[in-house]
Parts: sequence; C-alpha cells; structure tokens
Amino acid sequence: PAGDDLMAITDTSDTSGSSSGTSKRVDVSWIRGGEIITTTDGTESPAATQMYGTMFIADNATAANDTDYTLPSAAEGMTACFYDNGGGTGGIIIDAATGDEIILDGAGIGAADAVDSPGVAGDGANGDYLCLIAIDATSWLTFGRSGTWVDGGAD
Repeated sequence: PAGDDLMAITDTSDTSGSSSGTSKRVDVSWIRGGEIITTTDGTESPAATQMYGTMFIADNATAANDTDYTLPSAAEGMTACFYDNGGGTGGIIIDAATGDEIILDGAGIGAADAVDSPGVAGDGANGDYLCLIAIDATSWLTFGRSGTWVDGGAD
C-alpha cells in the first residue's frame, strides 16, 4: 500500500501460477478504524467517535420489538452501516439528531425524522441493511441498502 488510506489489490485470476496480474488502488479510508457493535437491548445511541466505519448489528433473531438507533450530530465524513441479523418481527429505526436530516432516495425526509426498515412493520427483516455517510454538518446520505426503507417520521 502507498499511504495510510490506500491498499493495493492484485488480480490473481491468472491460472498459470503467475502473479503478474493487474494491480488496482482502492480508497478504503471510510472503513479505517471501524468496529462491529451488536445491539441486543433495543436501543443504541452511538457516540460520534463510533461513526467512522462501524457496522451496527441489530440482534433481532427472536425480537418482537424494534432496535432504535439515535444518530449523533452529523459531521462530514462520518459513516456507519446498520444490519438486521434476525428473522423475528423486530426491525431497525434510525433517528437523525435534532437539526439533522437523512436523505433517502435523493430527498430529505425531514429534520430529526427516522428511517425504518421493513421489519418495523412486523415483516421480519433478516439481512436488511442501510449505510449512511454524513456529507456535511446536518445531512446523512444513504449510500447502500437492502430492503425497502421508508420515512418513519418523527420518533
């Protein structure tokens, strides 16, 4: 790797045993310093320091209740993903902080509003996830997801 934020990936699909594949450089700074946090108690209020590449896993395997996350105030460059690893009837609710807004499908959903996973409706959301990146001091942009996430309104 050349630099703290880059790694080299070598294409080794050459079956002759040669390692003369093509090298590619990929920026992975958004996952540097991340961790995995499993939530089992139904609520989580991540600290700002946890919002740099962290994967939050909602342990909804048998839960009948939703896991409710309240985001810290946005700061440009923060990133996190939220994943439902269960099949119970619980889902994931992600609340923006007061004054912040989540941008879903290219449109803001309202200051301090939440986005809800399909499991919030009681469908069981095994494998649903949503990734967010703070693009400035008040806006969270969704940049990856599985499942139909919706505007959950004020929480």
